[in-house]
Amino acid sequence: MSTRQEFSEGVKITVAQRAAYLCSRPECRALTVAPHSDPQKALTSGVAAHICAAAPGGPRYDPEQTEKERTGIDNAIWLCHACSDLVDKDPNRYSKDLLLNWKADIEKFIASGGGIPSLPIIRLETRKGLTLASGMSAQVTGDDIVKYREHWLEVSHQSRKLLYYLHLRIQFPEPIVDREIVTQPVGAAVTCEPERIRFTAHAKGSGSSVKMYGGEQPTPNYQLEINELPPNSKLVVRFVSQANGSPASDLLPDVGINGEQALFHHIIGEFQFQILDQYSVRKFYVPLIVDAVQRTIKSLPVEDYEEAKSRRKIFVTQQFP
Repeated sequence: MSTRQEFSEGVKITVAQRAAYLCSRPECRALTVAPHSDPQKALTSGVAAHICAAAPGGPRYDPEQTEKERTGIDNAIWLCHACSDLVDKDPNRYSKDLLLNWKADIEKFIASGGGIPSLPIIRLETRKGLTLASGMSAQVTGDDIVKYREHWLEVSHQSRKLLYYLHLRIQFPEPIVDREIVTQPVGAAVTCEPERIRFTAHAKGSGSSVKMYGGEQPTPNYQLEINELPPNSKLVVRFVSQANGSPASDLLPDVGINGEQALFHHIIGEFQFQILDQYSVRKFYVPLIVDAVQRTIKSLPVEDYEEAKSRRKIFVTQQFP
């Protein structure tokens, strides 16, 4: 006579549905349902696995559990057959607490959009003082403190999905004269370049007199590109801006929005992510609050671009191709 205490069909269906029929192991997330050749049937490659074993001697067996607890949904996790076999063969590595975390994560993952990763965390803030930077004096002088401002940009994300081709366009209030990639994810390719006006040539008469406009002047507009941002990774970039000679009041247009400070300066970005074999794009918007007198920047929380556009007027001087 079997001593295994099995789940009811109701528990099996509920735990599968709460995981949207995806394997709960974060490195897998395989879809465990598919159409059958018979139009009246479906194929299932998943299983409601016991977190603590159904019988003595099984993986992670807990003798203190009651029968009700052992066969209840709190003791069930949805896994594909391969991952179910994996966790039962190595219970020391795949502990009860780890499986409970997997279960909580997959349900949170589904509740937050079922495959749509959360927006990256983006912070841009002016720091006190200056770090010695290339092109500046070997010593930081009082004049340097007055002339320059140092801003640190941090990009990270906590979603379990890999973000691909993360692209940011940053509109600073002052021209940037130096930048340095301080920290980047291992193996990631990162570029951070100014977005300058292209050269334009104008000729008079026979073309003996040519004037060039644009070029290598410092610019307040920068582009940052990352080919991939793995989960729990971080990118840090240091920027140095220079006073542009304009009055402080000119740094921020006097155009209030519903009584709020105008948000002319911003970061606009986008990234790609994969759901099954399809890639999708998501855009985001980060408002920047500028103190025109102190010449400091502080970012507000990242927002979905379309939602931000519907709620406030966004002054966009840069557009994606």
